[in-house]
Amino acid sequence: MKIACVDDNQEILQQMEILLERFSAEKGVPIDSVFYDNTAEFLDEAQQEQFNIVFMDIYFDGQEMTGIEAARILRRKDSQCMIIFLTSSSDHMPEAFAVHAFSYIMKDSLDNQMEGVLDDAMKVLPVAKNLKVRKGSQELRIPHQTIICAYTDGHYLNIRTQGEEPVRLRMTFRELLDQLEAEKCFLQINKGVLVNMDHIKTIEEGDCRMIDGTWLPIRHRDRSSLIATWRSYQFNKIREEQS
Repeated sequence: MKIACVDDNQEILQQMEILLERFSAEKGVPIDSVFYDNTAEFLDEAQQEQFNIVFMDIYFDGQEMTGIEAARILRRKDSQCMIIFLTSSSDHMPEAFAVHAFSYIMKDSLDNQMEGVLDDAMKVLPVAKNLKVRKGSQELRIPHQTIICAYTDGHYLNIRTQGEEPVRLRMTFRELLDQLEAEKCFLQINKGVLVNMDHIKTIEEGDCRMIDGTWLPIRHRDRSSLIATWRSYQFNKIREEQS
């Protein structure tokens, strides 16, 4: 589970780090936590990273945007992560929940509230699904949500993932489809080219641009139907979240 903590108070970040390490050890839940003291740096990295949970301060002294504004920007890219606000006052809670926040924690009650909020989050977080592949004698498990795209290159398969170097495997495209074709987020856009629709940035003319900057060719004769499938997927995701 990947968690981001965004707060301009270093003491709060240090306290969060201790509490997350304690929760991970006591519950046996692997947690990869990243800490940011400004919203701009966080939003920049969030373009490439996929977080399960984001703890976000509401107030940032001397910074251009508040935590609520940063959360709105994050929501445009990532509609699935859980946002939990950190605050010293509940005055702005209506604005906070307008960006579909999961919960909020009062900063003076971090020690008392943290475990309960994380327990609640664990109950509703989707079970992580992994692509199981072999690279030589090593078995790899690649979380579905981190896969940006995959494409064939001769007898090899290249898999691009968030925050990692591309994985190059001696694996057929058919073997990849056998594991992923039941997952709604994946779409084959050309012969030997599969993309994760959660990571499409734009589709222009005959190419599909992914969030990591990769450009992939779209099968020309199916361009209209592929774009319609992507837009329908986006619409259905939004509708499911709102319900």
